[in-house]
Amino acid sequence: MKPVLFVVLFVVLLGLSLDLAAAQQQALMDYLERRLQAIEDRISLWHEQTTRYAAELREVKQQMVSQLEVLDKRGRVSFRAGWAGLWRGWAWA
Repeated sequence: MKPVLFVVLFVVLLGLSLDLAAAQQQALMDYLERRLQAIEDRISLWHEQTTRYAAELREVKQQMVSQLEVLDKRGRVSFRAGWAGLWRGWAWA
């Protein structure tokens, strides 16, 4: 009688431990899926921000170039002599 009881108890405990291991594995998989989704969301946000910042930078660059061209046409700034002279002055100061 005792060996049968031990076998039944062993089978029950083995079944419970397998169920617990499966539940832990499922919980781990759920956690990993949530973390990966959070990382993907963050990467998507970074991509959107980088694209927007790059577009804004291009726009500012175009505005600066057009303003400098206007100043150059008016004779206030000479790209060849003016900026080079200023640079040399700063380098020696």
